[in-house]
Amino acid sequence: MHKKSFLPGILILILIVFIGNWVLGKMIARNVETHIVKVLKAVNPDINIRIDDIGVNPICSKVELYGLVLTAINDREIATCTQVEIDMPITESFRLLKSKGFDEFKDFTWNMNDLMFHVQEANQVHIDELVLDFEGHLSRESLKVINKTFPSEKQYFNLDAKNIYMSNAPWVGALGLTDDQEEQFSQLDHLMIDVAFNPQNKEFIWKDLQCDSPLLSAESQGSLTYKSDGLKGMAPLLSTSTVDVKLNEDGVKWGNSETTGRISLDNLEMQVKSSVSYEDSVPLIKSHSSQVLLENLTLEYTGQKKAMMEAKTALLGLKMDQLNVSLLKLQSTIKDNKMVVENSMFKSSLFNAEINALIHLNPLKYRESNIVESQLVVSNLIASIQNGLSTFEFMTGQALPRKGNDIVLELNGSLSKPKIKGLMY
Repeated sequence: MHKKSFLPGILILILIVFIGNWVLGKMIARNVETHIVKVLKAVNPDINIRIDDIGVNPICSKVELYGLVLTAINDREIATCTQVEIDMPITESFRLLKSKGFDEFKDFTWNMNDLMFHVQEANQVHIDELVLDFEGHLSRESLKVINKTFPSEKQYFNLDAKNIYMSNAPWVGALGLTDDQEEQFSQLDHLMIDVAFNPQNKEFIWKDLQCDSPLLSAESQGSLTYKSDGLKGMAPLLSTSTVDVKLNEDGVKWGNSETTGRISLDNLEMQVKSSVSYEDSVPLIKSHSSQVLLENLTLEYTGQKKAMMEAKTALLGLKMDQLNVSLLKLQSTIKDNKMVVENSMFKSSLFNAEINALIHLNPLKYRESNIVESQLVVSNLIASIQNGLSTFEFMTGQALPRKGNDIVLELNGSLSKPKIKGLMY
């Protein structure tokens, strides 16, 4: 009996909460729109915004915007978005209800679907899904004094975008791409930026930068410390970074052999690590390492383009139907102002080369760095290049240093004007 009398009370309570949530949501929705307009006008007073509908659910801490359109003064569309979902704490919802304008930013997550930017009249950037995640606190007052003083709170920002495509990209025409190639060069499958700002340590950190496309994948991490309490007079002190780039398994091909030349590349890998300090904003390399591996780069010409290129290289007697670099391998390190290049080589259809070097760097004037020792070995030259070098030797009266059929050049002295052992110039 008591259970039956208790049930209507629960139903009434649920109905009151539901109606109250709906009414409160409508009230907050009006403030949200006002808030968005105020923020936008603070950023750029020449931009207008139109929102078809706003839904707010205070209990679930969600705000949904539908049919967003940003326009310039001449009604030219700048950006459109089908749906934006904003997650924010319930306390932030009540703050917005009381707010009459833009006062501060606090923690939020924005999920945007079907986003379109109109870069130029013929260029558009389309993003299937974009998530912006912010943790921190930015107020109107803190932004007013940011030139003198940074906000005291830690700030975290994450951007995660999927399926980014640019139509009519300006570089497409210059590369002479086919429709399939254009799609590869104009698309990003995934872009992620994860950064943090720590004013107490005066440090800016990019925890992770990732970029994946049909052509390659890239990733980077790093940090930057600085001096100054605000933007004015801000100068770097120390930066550290790592960068990894890798071409996708299928390689890449672009261009037309009869017009621009057809280029194909099977593999590219690059790893770079560096630490740089700054004295009066002058960069000084503390440590650095880099590795580059390139495999099977081919350049092919046919028809009139082939004839034109061979006419330009007639003195060398080169055949331009196909040029190939089968291997490019570079390895270098820098530590204590000493640069070491080792196990670096180049193999091609024209010639092969190997280089090893030790260089003492002048961190303030790199052109005045000193080559302690360096050896460049050139081998497997094609006949036309050998003939060209023979002509050079005859005209200068000097023979290039050789070991068997290989040309061996030993270099030392100033980096800006090195000396080659056995040659006068």
